[in-house]
Amino acid sequence: MGQGGVIYQDLDNSECSASEVFFDLANEMQIKYRLKDRPDTLVSVSQDPGIENSTGGIVWETAYLLATFLEDKTPPIRKGSRVLEVGAGCGLLGIVMAHLGHSVICTEAREPLPILENNIEAAQDAIARAQGSCRAELLRWDFPEDRAPLLEKEGGKKFDVILGTDVFFEKKLVAPLLETISSLSHEETEVWLCFQERCADAHAELLHLAPKFFARVVDQSDILQHKSEAAKQLDCFLLCLKDCTLDGYEAARNERPEETRADGGHEPEPNDKDSDGDCETEKRGRAFDEDRHQDAGMPVERKKPKRKKRLKKG
Repeated sequence: MGQGGVIYQDLDNSECSASEVFFDLANEMQIKYRLKDRPDTLVSVSQDPGIENSTGGIVWETAYLLATFLEDKTPPIRKGSRVLEVGAGCGLLGIVMAHLGHSVICTEAREPLPILENNIEAAQDAIARAQGSCRAELLRWDFPEDRAPLLEKEGGKKFDVILGTDVFFEKKLVAPLLETISSLSHEETEVWLCFQERCADAHAELLHLAPKFFARVVDQSDILQHKSEAAKQLDCFLLCLKDCTLDGYEAARNERPEETRADGGHEPEPNDKDSDGDCETEKRGRAFDEDRHQDAGMPVERKKPKRKKRLKKG
């Protein structure tokens, strides 16, 4: 593994394919991200793929892609927004948001927390200069008892923006994750989810349940892929959830046959079957299945530019 710290943008602008770029990044002990409006500022995070029972020790592809997308977003996220990242892993996305002047909490399961905390601590001086803030907290999606202490530390205030990247890898964790997100959202919260389809069953569950928690599910995958060749090559998806509904939590829980508990955060060994044996991770970059979306009845708003074989308004 390299020691010096490769800059993501330097590789992304090379002639390498997206798969080669992210393979090289995943094999570095330290990676760096150059801020668009402050090219002399490099956000640096350490990686540790050896963390047991977790894949949160490396920065996943969609964390880079969502960071870049949000830097370019028009209108931008209001400076000083209260931002929560679920399944933050090494913390790159959250630390970038803190460098943009936001108040950020990066959350993870127990196993990746030490590397997340170390990366945030190393960035504190630069974050303070950018008038942002960032800290790490424990938040396991199917442990509801983790949510109250988090809100208590925030004085009961919920979050303006919630971010998640590659967090849909096991079907049984989709409902707890959406419950967690909705419980920490107010009526105007925007939720940005960037991901590849890594598990077909989890993907279908997301499409089925998301509208029960949020009245608006806006598919911005085409815009993401228009802006990013890497996102296009990897067929990455981007959803924005808005207008949190108060009835979603109970509606979704009534559909769940029984309560299951597993540690939140990143799933160990994404190429393995889940513990229930009902889902095997599909090849990365699998396209949306149009029939499956119609069967799920997912009300999705489209954003230009449009491409073929994408979500249609349900």
